[in-house]
Amino acid sequence: MKKALSLLFMFIIFLFAGSILATLFYSFFLGVLNYVVGLKVSIFEIDTIINSFFYILPLIIMLIPSVLSYYRVRHFGTLPQIITYLIICVLSWGVFLPLTIKAQEHYFRNNSIVYQKNELTPNYFRQDKKFVYYFTKELSSDKYSKNIVPTVIIDTSEEKSIEIKNNIISKNFVLYRDAYPFTDIIIKDTFSTNKLRFFIDYKSLLNYAYSSLNHGISFYLGFLTLALALTSLFAFTNIFSWKLLNSIFIIFSTIILFFINTYYFSPSLDSIKTSFINNNSFFIFLEAFVDNPFLCIINISIFLIQLSVFIINKLIKKTANK
Repeated sequence: MKKALSLLFMFIIFLFAGSILATLFYSFFLGVLNYVVGLKVSIFEIDTIINSFFYILPLIIMLIPSVLSYYRVRHFGTLPQIITYLIICVLSWGVFLPLTIKAQEHYFRNNSIVYQKNELTPNYFRQDKKFVYYFTKELSSDKYSKNIVPTVIIDTSEEKSIEIKNNIISKNFVLYRDAYPFTDIIIKDTFSTNKLRFFIDYKSLLNYAYSSLNHGISFYLGFLTLALALTSLFAFTNIFSWKLLNSIFIIFSTIILFFINTYYFSPSLDSIKTSFINNNSFFIFLEAFVDNPFLCIINISIFLIQLSVFIINKLIKKTANK
């Protein structure tokens, strides 16, 4: 019973501490995205913090099964702990997550979020693939006026030329395009995001949750197949004799599950889904009850595979102990 209570305590700690830390981290991330060299740093503004909290909270709830499974590796308990875990997961995904999504939807609908994009500052060299740009005066923040700015343009290709001309700086200007998702290309180069790849698209997963919840109970149950696969990771907290291997297995399994459930919505799979899934009569029939039925089948299959591995592992250990 003591370990069941410690699991409940861990759930409460993660829910509060995880929400606070994730909110602050995402607020910092948004501040960095909008930062322009030469301007005053403004990261932890109250509006940004509140928006970040509502945006990031569903992810914290989604991670609860994995975090508690990871915790159980070093605090292995028996039946009371398992029952406590199942109750927490059911409440988290079945009650807290829908309420959080509805609260988030209500907040963003009644609080329009408009981030004032900072204009690029003068007296800094900014380089894209071929040219280096140097603005000699400040850009206007008035969205109704044209930003015609004297600009020194240095050609870094084999031609090696320098010219000064008046550039019209709009939102489609090359430095803004190349800097995306940042505002200033200097900041993008500093963080070297061209070397990073984000394999998990949280926004796609959130949109999937929105859609399924708004369509009805059966559709949300389809989304909960992800929860089923994540919850079954609890059975793997003691599958290996080394605790480190159990921890690594849970972490990588969580990453893979979130990757599958977000990459499924990638444009690169559209042609495959159109050819083999969307025109299939079986999946067309299932779409009357759930969104993305093929993804639901994948999640259920993963759950069944994990359950089978757990049962086989238990039988092998039981036979070896005889």
